[in-house]
This record gives sequence, C-alpha cells and structure tokens, in this order.
Amino acid sequence: MVCDTLATFIISAYMGAAGDCAALYQGQVETSISHATWTTHPYWNSDSFQQGNICYDGNVYTFVPMRYNIMDNQLAVVAPDSKLSIVPNQDKIKWFELDGNRFEREHEWFMQVVYQGSHASLLLNKTKQNYGDVEIDRRSYHQIKTIDRYYLRLADGSLHEVKGYKSLRRAVPAYRNELRQYKRKHNIGFWQSVRLESLKSCTEFLDGLMASREPKAHPEDTTYTVSVNPTAPWDSMSISMADAAAVPVFQAYASGSTHRLNYSDEKQIKPGTAGITPLNTQREYEMLKEVEVLGMRKKQSQQYSGVESFHPSLLRNVPLVMGETDVLKLALKLPGVASTGEAGSGINVRGGATEHTQILYNGNTIFNPMHMFGLFSVIDPDLVGETDLYKGGIPSQYGGRLSSVMNIKGKTPDRNSFHGSASIGLVTSRAAVEIPIVKDRMSLLLGGRATYSDWMLKLINKKDHDSDSWNEGGNTYEYRDGKAGYWDVGGTLNTLLSHNHTLLINGYYSHDRFSLTKEKKYNYSNTNLSAELRSRYGDRLSTTLIAGYDHYDYANRDSEYPTSAATLSFNLNNYFVKGNANYALHKDHLLNMGIQGQYYRIMPGSYQPWGENSYIVGRKLNTDHAVESALWMEDTWTLSPALNIVGGVRLNLFKSFKEGLETFYLRPDIRLSANYKLNDNASVKAGFNTLHQFIHKVSNTVIMSPTDIWMLSNDKVKPQSGWQATTGYYLQFGKGCYEFSAEAYYKGMKDYLTYRNAAILVMNDHLYEDVVGTSGRAYGIELQIRKFYGKLNGWLNYTYSRTELKQKNAMGQTPINQGRWFAADYDSPHNLKLVCNYKFTRRYSTSLNAEYSTGRPYTAPIGIMPSETTGDYSVPVYSDRNKLRMPDYFRLDWSFNIEPSHHLTASTHSWFTIGVYNLLGRSNAYSIYFESDRNNVRGYKLSVFGAPIPYINYNIKF
Repeated sequence: MVCDTLATFIISAYMGAAGDCAALYQGQVETSISHATWTTHPYWNSDSFQQGNICYDGNVYTFVPMRYNIMDNQLAVVAPDSKLSIVPNQDKIKWFELDGNRFEREHEWFMQVVYQGSHASLLLNKTKQNYGDVEIDRRSYHQIKTIDRYYLRLADGSLHEVKGYKSLRRAVPAYRNELRQYKRKHNIGFWQSVRLESLKSCTEFLDGLMASREPKAHPEDTTYTVSVNPTAPWDSMSISMADAAAVPVFQAYASGSTHRLNYSDEKQIKPGTAGITPLNTQREYEMLKEVEVLGMRKKQSQQYSGVESFHPSLLRNVPLVMGETDVLKLALKLPGVASTGEAGSGINVRGGATEHTQILYNGNTIFNPMHMFGLFSVIDPDLVGETDLYKGGIPSQYGGRLSSVMNIKGKTPDRNSFHGSASIGLVTSRAAVEIPIVKDRMSLLLGGRATYSDWMLKLINKKDHDSDSWNEGGNTYEYRDGKAGYWDVGGTLNTLLSHNHTLLINGYYSHDRFSLTKEKKYNYSNTNLSAELRSRYGDRLSTTLIAGYDHYDYANRDSEYPTSAATLSFNLNNYFVKGNANYALHKDHLLNMGIQGQYYRIMPGSYQPWGENSYIVGRKLNTDHAVESALWMEDTWTLSPALNIVGGVRLNLFKSFKEGLETFYLRPDIRLSANYKLNDNASVKAGFNTLHQFIHKVSNTVIMSPTDIWMLSNDKVKPQSGWQATTGYYLQFGKGCYEFSAEAYYKGMKDYLTYRNAAILVMNDHLYEDVVGTSGRAYGIELQIRKFYGKLNGWLNYTYSRTELKQKNAMGQTPINQGRWFAADYDSPHNLKLVCNYKFTRRYSTSLNAEYSTGRPYTAPIGIMPSETTGDYSVPVYSDRNKLRMPDYFRLDWSFNIEPSHHLTASTHSWFTIGVYNLLGRSNAYSIYFESDRNNVRGYKLSVFGAPIPYINYNIKF
C-alpha cells in the first residue's frame, strides 16, 4: 500500500518534468536491491543505468537511461530531472535496445535477439536465479545462478526451444536433410562452450534456405519500394516487414523524445494477375531518415512558462556563421532572445542586458561566452548535451542574474564503447572522443577546437565602401596587419563509484587572441573546473553536490607609440559550491531544496609599461572581494491532473569586503509558476519571479568585449533587483505535429548601472562615482509556431518588445536625458525569425534561416561647440540618449547537407555541409561611429560582413 501511494505521487509529480515522455514513466518506483546481501547483481551485464532505446505503447523513445533486471524480468528507466528509477508497464514494452543488444517481448519474457532474420531468428532468454546462500568472512550471501535458454522463432511467430542439433531438426522437419548436410560440412558441434555460435550459424543457414525456397514474383510483374511515410498521421506503429522492425533508432533524435514511425510497402501489379505477390527485401539494412524530427522539447507539457529546451542534434539543421554549429547562436533564433547585432557578443533575453543572463556550462559560469568578436561561442558543440533556457519561470535553485538562465549540460561520456567525431571547415577544425577507461565504470570525454582564421580580418572593413573605407594608399584595408584566432579544450571524466553514486569531473579552457594592427593586441581566456557528485538514497531522495572554480581574464597591449606602450589587464576568480536535493515528500508534493556559496576575487585593473622605452608608470587597482550565498526551497504541488503549481523562496546573502565600502545585503526572492491544462492539447501558464544580482558589468559598449569591467556591489553600489510577470497559451494540433505558443511578459528593474556622461571607466579606483543606477522597464509579446516532424520542419516566431531606462537619482548633476525614459542600448521593438529545414531524400537536405529586426538605438553628435581652453570648435554636442536608430537588420542564410553513407554496419558516418552566410550580401550595420574633421563631424557605418560568405564543412562520426 505504501509503495502504491508513493508510486502514484511520483508519477503525478514528474508528469511535467517528463514532458512528451510522461507515459513511459507512469509506473511503480523500482524496488531497491541491497548489494550487501548478494554475491553479484541481478541485472543484464551491469547494475548501472545505461542509455538505450525503447518502444513503449507504440512510441519510440531514444537515449533513455535504463537497466534490465533479468532475475525479475523487469526493465526500469530513469525519469528526466527527477533521477528516480521507474518500472513502466512491462506489457506495453514491445522491444528495447541496451548495451548494443536488442530485446523483444515473447511470452511475457524479454529475449535478446541474437540473430534477426526474415524467416528464422535466434533468441536468447537469459535468467538469473537464487540457488542458495554461501558464507564469506562469517557473513551470509545469496548466490545467483545464470541460465541461458535459446529459442528459434519462425516467420509464423512460433517459438521452439533449441539446445542442439536434435531440437533444431524437430523445430524444422522440412529442412532436416539440409541441416544435417550443413552440420557435417562445417563440422558443427553443440557443446556448452560453442553452443551460441553453432546455433547462430545454423539459424542463419536456415533463414537463407527458407528465403530461397519462397515463391517469388516475376520482376516484370512486380515492383516495390520500402520507405518511411512522412506525411501520414503517426497514430500508431505499423511495421509490415520483419526486417524493418529491426532497424534501430539513431542519435538524430532528441534525448527522451517520442517518435511514431509508419512503414509502408508499395507494389505494382499487372492487370489480370491474381493471388498474393510476396515482398522480397534485401538483407542490407540502411538508416531510414526520410523523416526529420525537430530536436526541441514541446512547451505544452512543461511546468514553467518561457522555457526553451533543445537537443544538440538540432544544431546541424540551422545555418550559422561559417558553418560552425553553435548552441548560443541557436538560442538567438528563439523568440525573446536577441543580440546587439551581427557578431554581437552575448545574448539579450526579454529586455535584459548581456550581463543579466547567467550562462552555465556543467555548473560553471561562463563570464565571456564568445570567441572572435562574437562570431562563435566558446562552447564546443561536440561536448554539449541538452540545453535549457529559462526566460520566464526560473526555478529557485538558480539566482544571481536579473533576466534569465541558460543551463548547458555537458555530454556524458559512454562508459561502454569508444566514440568520436571530427569536423574540418574553412575557419575552424574540431575533434572529440569518448574513451571507456574501465568498462561500465569509468570513461573520458575529450574535445578541442582550433582556428586558422587570420584571413577573416580581410573581410572586416572599418568603414563602408561608400564612406572612405580605404587608406590614403587606396589599395589596403585599415586592418591589413590584423590577426585573429582562438582555441579551446574541454573534457569530462565519468566515474560510477557505486550503484547510487556517480562522480563527474569537468574541465574547460578557452583562449582568444586578436590584433587589429601590429601594435594593438588583445588576449582573453576562460577557465572552468568542477567536480559533481550525483547520488540517490532510496526511492524518494536524489542529490547533487558540485564544487568548482571559474576564471576570466584579459590582457590588452598598445605599443603604437613606444614611449607610451602599455598593457592593460583584468582578472576575475569565482570559487563556488552548491548542493541540491529532490525529495518526494507526499503524493502531491515534490520538494527541491539546496544551498550555495561562492567567493569572488576581482582584480579590476592593472596598467603596466611594455618595453624598455616606455615611460608609463605602472598602476594596479585594489583587489575586490565578496561572498555570495543562497538558500532555497521549492515545492511542486499537483492539485489535480490538470493543475500544477510551483512555489519557491530563495534567500540571497551578500557580503562585500571592499576596503572602505564594506557592507552586507540580505535579499529574498519569490518564485511562482502555475500550469493549467485545458485539455490534452492546450494549456495556459502564468508566473511571477523576483531576482537580484550582486555583480555588475560596466562598459561603454553594448556587447561583451575584452575591455569590460566586472565590479561587485558595495556600500556605494547597490545590488540590481528586478521582477517579472509572465503568462502564456500553448496549443498542439495536427496530431502533435504543430505547436503554437503565445507568451506575454512585463518586468521591472532597479539599480541597473550605466555610465555618466564623460565617465572614466578604465583604471578608475573610484568607478562607483562615474556610474549611476537606473530604473528599467521591459515588456513584450512572443508568438511562435513550430512544426516538429516531417520532411519540412522548423519554426517561425515574432517578438514585439520594448526596453527603457530612466536615471532615478541625478545626485546634483544633470540627469541622463533630463530624467526621462530613454531606450536601452539593446532595445529592438520588432523581431521576426524563420528557421526552415527540408529533407529531399535520405542523403540530401537544405536549411534556410531568415532574420529581421529593428535597428538598435544610438546617441549621435548633433553639433560642435568651442572648447573653453582652446576656443576651437572641437567639443561635440550630443542628442538625447539613444534618440536615433541604426538601419533595420535583415539577413538570409542557406545551407545544404550531403550525407554520403547510410549503411548501418559502417564504422563511420560522414556528411558535408555547404552554405552561404548573408546570402543577399546586405551590409548590416554593426555600429555607427563618428569622427571630427576640423569644424565638421562625420558619421560612419561599420559592417562586419558586407558580402555573401560561402563555407564548406566536412564532418565525421565514428
């Protein structure tokens, strides 16, 4: 009774977390087995959970953690997010694939398919039994005995237990003579050590013999094709051929997602013929990929509003810069997510600045997420698992940022087999390998990228061709001596410590260097290290403990004039520890609770002479220290099958140790979210969040750049605070093929820092005096329609949003914009995005990406006035803050994929991607800047890519 009640609670609590896969996780919680009382475990090969595929109730689920208890003939799976082991309804399991083996249900048993044939197949029923106790070191242990039984399955579905030659003859009496001759010719024996191989060899012989004797249609009378039907409604699985049933599910699908498959066979019969025309198929399997499935989780069943989830398989279907797959650039294709322009660094989510989005990678914080002026993200796509972007409803375990959280989960290396991948392109090359160190116990994932992109600087003009983009020589670019490049490396060590404990050690390093001229050089790097322990304690409690270190630094050198040559440097260090627990309290309540602490150490600036001829006097600003910690508790309450409510409280504590500005802040956060299902296909959601941020990015640019300064709150600089209210409507139609969503939000901000007019931001030990706190407001609506599967899939979304700021306290000085509301630097009212993929055949597909947005605001000089010291007209007079706008942005990208090989038995799988970035060659404005020439001020537009950029990439997996 207790188990039934607990199981009912866990099922309802995790329906929202499981999403489309919820049906698979409706079952009892797996009964724990005490390993201390057994000599070995009762599972297939390993007692650890391994990723596999399963056909459950007509649906195919891929990459599901599972294990098979062959003593109880019971398959258990791990539910998403909850990490609890669930035993689904075993009668609804048609087959599953585990550790490279396929198991099919026959007579209430799951049997391993040793040989799969169209007329004869060999199945293995492996069982384990308790056959008594044994005493070891004065302790009693249960002993387990393994029993193997082999069965011959014929085309009519009949099963015959076979132990050797005699039982084989009894199973197929019509072929006993041929079987006897085959046995004698190949000297086949059936003793224990060779029984498996002998039975497999005879089964394969019988299968071929039966197929050869089957009546065949004349080739002129019958033609046929075998294909996936991508347009028919996918209501159920109907497989018309035994061979088709054996085709495994491949990694092109999203983890844990659902796929309904419909196989069809077509025949053409000549008029006048009668009878049945059998279908003869070739024995060479090929991967059936006419149907492309969008690797995105459906929103209708998710608990929180404003959440975007996608799988890395989606990356290759979206044309990006130079053909490089990129998780952050993919996020920019989603509604409510924008950047500051072409090659803009960082992301702006629902009216937030780039600093307001926390980017987590394996639990570590990435402070500068972009390579090469923002063209590429620092996250290696070969090391990425699933990604969640929280725009609206944010779980209580996340905090410290004002706008959103992007949680990028690293790929977990396979502990059983070796895998690898590589990619070669015009700009970068990368490679990754998964290496089992101790089978079923320890594995290693390593990946790295490098670039050879110095030639790209030749494509970046300082000015448009229409406005003096050439030097006085007339034949060289301003950046003719420029160089740019980066490299990064990352890895994960995955160790199964015990049945309930897994240790992950993650490491990552990235380095960028670029120079616009020989004399001006920039370098910056990210370093991240962490150790994560995942544990389960019984059926109700799972925990995660992670500790790590984050580092970001830059060093910029200017040696144009030897006497003033100097290096400007900055570094930020963050040490953190976080514990998180999920506890099944009651059948209607699931608790999430935890504690987090982190220590900041920031060196805000060092200015040192470079070279022996430099007269610069070195300076170094005082190091800033602070501690930030948090406690949280959140309850997921299932009021009814249709209504779920999440309520949480997060308590933030911050202590600044900056000399002379020490202070302490205590700030609570509230998290509320509700999901009401109108019916099986529609739901409405609402949420309300409050958030606080204690670290600030100060810059006079709207992008993340190697001159940004991060500063901590103190007695003079208050923490940023904000709130957001959001609501949404979600509808699935077309039998789950389409999804429409509409979300609206309104958010308020306080104490967001911006710089004063004529502020000094670099090497300023009193920077707090040159920044001012502003109030902000942002609101918008996001509309999106997605098509999840079929030859044509993708999404179209439109976002209307506004973000405005206002200085709240002028402190005796003239306020910015006379104290009125003004547009934020990243304000862009209209955004329209299209991502479209079309599959022509199994080998050929194409993708199209279109993007339109309103131009960003900027502040321009509207005149000049005489200088008080010289009397010359050299002092510019500026317009109101951000009163003007750049030209609207529009870009069209195209790519074409060619996949040379689809053979299942091939050891490698490769494909080519060719495409064009900025297909129409538009010179979209990256920025507007001004130069004074005596009594005149002239404006120029900087475009990063003013021409179509073709690319080609070769990719391989093995």
